[in-house]
Amino acid sequence: MKPTTEHYHCVVNLLAPYTPSGRWNEVSYMRYIMKQKDLRKVPGCSWVQIGGELHVFVAGDKSHPKIGDVYTTLALLVMEMQFTGYMPTFNGAEILCS
Repeated sequence: MKPTTEHYHCVVNLLAPYTPSGRWNEVSYMRYIMKQKDLRKVPGCSWVQIGGELHVFVAGDKSHPKIGDVYTTLALLVMEMQFTGYMPTFNGAEILCS
C-alpha cells in the first residue's frame, strides 16, 4: 500500500506532543522515518481575487509574476500588525516545518 496524505497527517500529529517538551531526539527519529518512507506534505495553497483577477499562491513557489510586489506588501502588513501590538507565537512544529 502506498502512503497517502492521510498517512502523512497521522505522522505529523505524532510529532506534536514531542515538540513543546523539547523531545527533539524523538522528533528527529520520526522525521527520519518519514524520509525513509518517502512521506511528504502537500504544499499549502491560497488564492485571492483582486479586481476580477484570481491570484494563486503555493507555499514555497516564487514564480508569481509580481512576487516582488507580493513580498513588499506582505512586509508592510507585518509592520502594520506589529505597530498595533501583534506579536506572533510559534510552536515547535512550525519551527520544524520552516
